[in-house]
Amino acid sequence: MGSDGLYIVLQFCGVFLISLHPAGAKWTGILLLCASLCLEIMRADNAAFAVVFWVLGLGFAVIVAALLRTGKRMAGQWGRGQKF
Repeated sequence: MGSDGLYIVLQFCGVFLISLHPAGAKWTGILLLCASLCLEIMRADNAAFAVVFWVLGLGFAVIVAALLRTGKRMAGQWGRGQKF
């Protein structure tokens, strides 16, 4: 998995925490995203490329979190007997 996997996990957890309702979770998610970006820049030889790839990874994490949230809503509606 390596260090790239760690950054992706940090980003995904950060985005997931931001999508939750409590304010403490949102701030924790923001801190995780900032830590992910700082670690990526410190590890990289070229900071500009690190930021670009971090933004691309963040976009991936946002899409996955949105899909999970949508799936959870759909499963809740399906469990109540509603048909699509």
